[in-house]
Amino acid sequence: MLPPWLDASLEKIVAPAARVPHALLVYGQAGIGKRDLGLALVRSLLCEAEPAKRARGGCGACPSCLWFDQGNHPDFRHVTSEAIALQAGIETIDDDGDGDDAERQEAATPRPKRAPSKEIRIEQIRALHAFLSVATHRGRYRIVFLHPLEALNEVASNAILKMLEEPPPETVFILLADHVGRIKPTILSRCRKILVPTPPREMALEWLEAQGVTDADAVLAASGGAPFAALRTSTDEDTMRLHRQFVDYLARPDADYALATAEAFAKLAPAQIVAWMQQWLADCIAMRMATRVRYHPAHSSTIAALVQRSRIDALLTMDQRLASIRRTVDHPLNAKLMLETLLLAYADAMAATAA
Repeated sequence: MLPPWLDASLEKIVAPAARVPHALLVYGQAGIGKRDLGLALVRSLLCEAEPAKRARGGCGACPSCLWFDQGNHPDFRHVTSEAIALQAGIETIDDDGDGDDAERQEAATPRPKRAPSKEIRIEQIRALHAFLSVATHRGRYRIVFLHPLEALNEVASNAILKMLEEPPPETVFILLADHVGRIKPTILSRCRKILVPTPPREMALEWLEAQGVTDADAVLAASGGAPFAALRTSTDEDTMRLHRQFVDYLARPDADYALATAEAFAKLAPAQIVAWMQQWLADCIAMRMATRVRYHPAHSSTIAALVQRSRIDALLTMDQRLASIRRTVDHPLNAKLMLETLLLAYADAMAATAA
């Protein structure tokens, strides 16, 4: 069952009078449930029941719904990066006797022996050709579900663009993205775009509490208002503990402790550290300019005292530095050295007082 904010979005997309385009781009903040919404939409389009029953994610009883739930619907392909497939437990599709099992497994992202790729590769897109070249098995739609769109490498992106320019009949591409600004305008122009809004705070809190999340308010704030991200965070006690410890340093920046802090957090993923620093800097800048915070409401008074005499240009420069590093943070030459440098720069920025 979809959360209420996603249920409303699904109803708009599959309304009886709505025309199904050949490409739908579902986008919005990371962690708000776009994947769940996309899969519910796939289920609705494949469902063979009467419109009223399939409008809310399928009837759950027809052959199409049963095949989809079992992971072997012949008119569906799920394409994502190897890293996401492993994390989410997405399985390859079993052969249905049509002779194209190798292509179908590649498109569904097989489990690799090497380090899992974070990109969607050209081989995965090429593997869709056999699927798209035959008639649908059930006489309804043929669906390609691809996410995240930003993970397409350059060659794969061009291949998808070619498919969107000349879509086969009865084919629907459902594409998910967190950042439409990172997607080629030529791809965007060929999609009907659906913005999934971040849910109201009270609605998100009610849903999180129903999932059994304790301290939902704080976890939701730390996740930027994204309830699915908050739910994942709440189940990872080690990460939550490390986050609290890291915030303790950011609240009391000291160049003398920067190296020791870098040593203590060196084993964490660099992207996680940079994301935490970006959230903290965003709150520092917001407090300095508008006297409010988004990610750390429990630390409002600490942040207010910290930035009371800070120079806004120093904060903005540090924020820009973090944004620049975020683009390449997955491949640092030396993660510990990078963290040391960032923490020293942060301590300097917070020490730069207004004249």
